[in-house]
Amino acid sequence: MDLTYQLYEKVGRTELLAAIELAVEARCIGSEYLLEFVEHPHACADSHLLQNSSEGGIAK
Repeated sequence: MDLTYQLYEKVGRTELLAAIELAVEARCIGSEYLLEFVEHPHACADSHLLQNSSEGGIAK
């Protein structure tokens, strides 16, 4: 929870909410994933969605 709040203070509401949306779509739960999505939104989203689709998840 601390890391999530630190991210909020660092990047603001809009960017944090965008990272949360990407994490939910990729089914990656945890502040460590939010950090990755904030720092590398496109690379993380693509790799996690591809990984989920190969594991039977739904790729978007």
